[in-house]
Amino acid sequence: MKLFGLSSGDGTAKLNKKLVTFLICLFLSVFFWFLITFSKDYISTVVFPLSYQNTPKYKVVVNRLPSTIDVDINASGFTILYYKLLYHSQPVKIDLKELKPSRDPGIYFMAINTKLEKLSRQFGNRIKALKVVPDTLFVNYSKRINKTVPVKLNGVITYNKDYQLKDSIHLLPSKVLISGPEEQVNEIKYAETEAVKLEDVDHNIRTDVRIMLSNDSSLIDVSNPTVQLIVPVTKVTEETMEIPIQVDNLPKGYSLKTFPDKVSVKFVAPFDEFKKMDASSFRVRVDYLKKTNSRKLRIELVKKPPFVKALKINPEKVEFIVHK
Repeated sequence: MKLFGLSSGDGTAKLNKKLVTFLICLFLSVFFWFLITFSKDYISTVVFPLSYQNTPKYKVVVNRLPSTIDVDINASGFTILYYKLLYHSQPVKIDLKELKPSRDPGIYFMAINTKLEKLSRQFGNRIKALKVVPDTLFVNYSKRINKTVPVKLNGVITYNKDYQLKDSIHLLPSKVLISGPEEQVNEIKYAETEAVKLEDVDHNIRTDVRIMLSNDSSLIDVSNPTVQLIVPVTKVTEETMEIPIQVDNLPKGYSLKTFPDKVSVKFVAPFDEFKKMDASSFRVRVDYLKKTNSRKLRIELVKKPPFVKALKINPEKVEFIVHK
């Protein structure tokens, strides 16, 4: 359709062309304004993380050091924008060799504001450091010592009714080296594992567990952050044996007869070991010297295999007759 000699298509095309021209001019204006504005020098505060270097080998810092520093810098707008948005993760390096002793023993300090020129060199020649906050760094040193301590298991372990501990629980390594402030290290008697709870164990356990020191031991270094926990188990059997009663300390010329002359010993033992056992694996006795006016003597177990557990003797006392 035409109106006053112009088609609607021609009008839209001219309008779009003017809009594009306007947007290009606006973009160029903003670009050149941004370029001119950010080319100028400004003073601004930038927050940098701190990195501490050259801690003395035989000392440890015991106070909390600042993790960041506020630096007033003089630089171009582009440089400031770069540091604020893109470069903020690069740390400012603090050389602890430059600390000076204070009047208080163990306390050292550094007047960071007196090292602004050196600080500026860390960022090249694009910026100039004018001021820092905090302006002074205080460091409290303590003597670093090493100490070897045993590892202690913090745990509860229960076993399946058909299994028992084979010999003993092992922690490898059984000792660890700790290092830190003399005052804290001297108070540590052992290194404890994390809490361990194993229930109804029916197989050998071999697992890593972490070393856990007290909450206020963040300055303590441990040679092994983890140790290996070894729990060897064995299948067991419950058995009963008849064991003859022996008599000890009987005077010469006397005889003593017990009723009964054997006792029943009920026990739990590893299945593989039980195959090697017989009545001679045990020794039970009555002691003549422990005879009283009572007509009975108590049975004493004086020999058993080391792996045998849960012993029960029946009867616990026997009647006796002495003949001269």
